[in-house]
Amino acid sequence: MKYSPVNVKENTYYLSIIFMVLIMYLHSLEYKANKNTLENFYKRNQEKVDTCNSIVPTNAEGRSNIIEHFKLIKKYFKHYKNDETHNSSKWCLYINFWLNNKIRTEEKQLNKNTFHLYQNFINCDDEIKIITKCKSSDIYYFDEKIFDQVKKIYDLYDDYMFFDAFKNSTTYSIPCLYAKRCTENFNSIIGTGVHRNNNHLSNVLQDIKHSFEKNGLTSFNKCEEDIPELLPITNELVEESSQSITPSRSINLTPILPATLGIVLFSFFMYKVK
Repeated sequence: MKYSPVNVKENTYYLSIIFMVLIMYLHSLEYKANKNTLENFYKRNQEKVDTCNSIVPTNAEGRSNIIEHFKLIKKYFKHYKNDETHNSSKWCLYINFWLNNKIRTEEKQLNKNTFHLYQNFINCDDEIKIITKCKSSDIYYFDEKIFDQVKKIYDLYDDYMFFDAFKNSTTYSIPCLYAKRCTENFNSIIGTGVHRNNNHLSNVLQDIKHSFEKNGLTSFNKCEEDIPELLPITNELVEESSQSITPSRSINLTPILPATLGIVLFSFFMYKVK
């Protein structure tokens, strides 16, 4: 999704949705825990959902997959319902993304109407419909623009976890591969400008960048090729500097303000005449 200063309303809508999904990135361990919990349940799950199976028509394509998703939803919801240490609803955001990903990647692809079945199941099952931190309305379909942008950042974080897992191995081909992928994909996201004029998303990206730097990804020097430098996270519409700007550095805004003012006025004029 390319940033457009003209389509202000559309950009605001998409960025607000993206942030709502990506808020869990503020704590990487929480993201990893939610992902591992769900994947473990998907491999081994004996939950009973017979009383609500009738929600899915017997001749529906992909019915068996949908029933398996019902079982996973129930197991996952019950896990967080019974664990009082999880006092937020961030786990709900992750399963919503996971379901969006699954309907696009299952052998028999499902479609957005499948989410009505998920919602109906949550409202049907007596054991999970009383859970307030993840209601049926919290499970919904992402359109392609939102899904693609969110998945890029989730994939980026997954690549980072692979690097972190292998960075101390005796061979360096795997950590070097993922270190390069992380930096290139991070810079690609910054290059789209999707974070501009959205402080929440900028903060999420800043946290990811901080994790890269703190855990040695950007300084990993055991590869044949140098790891690319991370682009700075700024709100400037034109970014040519390759040096990261940190809060501890003083920044001279004098040469920037006139150009920024001109861009803002031009964008406002274009939006008004659209």
